[in-house]
Amino acid sequence: MSKKVTILIVIALLAVAFIVWRVSESNFEFLETTPPGFLAGQVTIGPFCPVERPGVPCPVPPDAYSLRQVVVYQTDGKTLVAQKNLETDGRYSVQLAPGDYLVTISPAGIGQLPFKNAAIKSNQITKLDFDIDTGIR
Repeated sequence: MSKKVTILIVIALLAVAFIVWRVSESNFEFLETTPPGFLAGQVTIGPFCPVERPGVPCPVPPDAYSLRQVVVYQTDGKTLVAQKNLETDGRYSVQLAPGDYLVTISPAGIGQLPFKNAAIKSNQITKLDFDIDTGIR
């Protein structure tokens, strides 16, 4: 192979590499995402005794929390985005993309908890607490 042909092949390869680089650079803009935000809160559950006196609540068993999940849906209320078990003390935290969501706790207790709206913003924590009534009286 002559020196001219080799030089032409190298130039052609460099040109192709440059074109691919420029095209791919613009095609990867979608990877530059907005940083996520967080949804966090506390779930309270009770009562746990048939008769509770004011100021003297029965202790909540840890599995009453850890067997429940925070469930996050798109605003259509059907498209599941995330679900995560609660901590044994009822706390939760979920990382989400910025946007609007509907959130609930499952299982809820008596009946189903209504959805709560959550607006997640980049690099911020949105606080959303829930109270679950066990129905024990």
